[in-house]
Amino acid sequence: MSGRIRAGVFLTAAAVLLAACGAADGSDDTAPQEDAAADQDAVEASGDPAPDVEFENFDGEVRTISDLQGQPVVLNFWASWCPPCVAEMPYIESVHQDLGDEIQFLGMNTQDSMGPALDLVDETGVTYELGLDPNGDIFRTFSVFTMPMTFFINADGEVVDTHGGIFTEQQLRDQIRDNFGVS
Repeated sequence: MSGRIRAGVFLTAAAVLLAACGAADGSDDTAPQEDAAADQDAVEASGDPAPDVEFENFDGEVRTISDLQGQPVVLNFWASWCPPCVAEMPYIESVHQDLGDEIQFLGMNTQDSMGPALDLVDETGVTYELGLDPNGDIFRTFSVFTMPMTFFINADGEVVDTHGGIFTEQQLRDQIRDNFGVS
């Protein structure tokens, strides 16, 4: 196989993998959906309250987003089938290890099977709180349009920033510093 053909095959395979993370509802649309962006109820970095959804964490405890009020929250939507989500989990864990006393971290596993999700948690060694969203209800409530997606919620429960896509550890630290004054 020539170098050009090999490169074309590689680029096609990479595009397919990235597209898998773009639309968690199984559709092939990886761009932000106009309907979601135009929806007046879309969760944005507006200072509006975060939706107070109920979720079960990986320990079987039923919680709500409002249970987390009192400290800033970094809410990250992820899935085991999303390579960028997997790639940033160690960054989130590292920042959690440094700032976990001042910032709450919640990884919301969405539209995933429990077996692969648990395997990934074991593989990555993450220790921050993990929630379950098996049917994508919370994903839709937060108007997530890409994976991974991270919401920055202040201590009063207001969404003050969002980040769509993968970030580096330094980018996460910078957003935490800029949004919550914690470094």
